Order: sequence, then structure tokens, then C-alpha cells
Amino acid sequence: MSWFGRKNDNQASELQDYKGQVAAIGRSKAVIEFALDGKILTANESFLKTMGYALEEIRGQHHGIFVDPAYRRSPDYRMFWEKLGRGENEAGEFKEIGKGGKEIWLQASYYCHPRCRGQVVQGREIRDRHHGAETAQRQF
Repeated sequence: MSWFGRKNDNQASELQDYKGQVAAIGRSKAVIEFALDGKILTANESFLKTMGYALEEIRGQHHGIFVDPAYRRSPDYRMFWEKLGRGENEAGEFKEIGKGGKEIWLQASYYCHPRCRGQVVQGREIRDRHHGAETAQRQF
């Protein structure tokens, strides 16, 4: 086998490994994907169940439907989206609002998914539900 054949086999194996990792995350975590303007693209079943929504109810809506209205209008919330737009990640404990006003505290990581030439084109939130939290680093 030539060097090029081994390289392609290794790349294919790495790709399969990455796909398996992503699938495992999707099975074990609540995941939502959104455009950098905050519009929701998709969410997995775990996310939808936690928040109490069907995908059709949230797709195309802004992430702001999950936060307190006062926070949604704040400079901190705008800066959060600007930060993601620059490719910076955010992680911590957050308060979000589910369907019907249900308060949900969670551990979440918001990160950007870089594409070609480093342009960030979408964000992703991966979360673990967190019970009993009394404070949050950022109201979310």
C-alpha cells in the first residue's frame, strides 16, 4: 500500500471516531444548535424534553425564548452573542426558562463550530441538567 493509501485510511478512521464521539454526546447530553444571530437551527430530543418544547415550536426562534425577558434586553446578553460570534466559548452554570415559565438550572457549554478559513458559522450548546443550584455565574 502506498503512503497516500495509509493516509486516507487513517483519515477515514479518524472521521469515524469523531462521528462516534458526536453521536455519543448527542445520546447523553441535551444539545441545541443555532446560527450566530441566535436563531435556533435544531435541537436533540434530550434538549426538547428538558425544556418542554417540540422542535417545531422553537426552530427559527431566537435563543432568547429560554431566558428571562429583562436579561434578554440587557447588554450582557448582547455581549454573550458577540463573544460567540468572535469564536469565543462560554461555559458555566446558567438559569434558563422552559415552556410554561419553568425555571431550569443547568451546567452548559456554548461553543462555536468553526468552518473553513476559521469563519464561525454556527454555535452549539451542550448541557447537563443541574438540580438544586442557588446561584449562577450568569443569568441565562
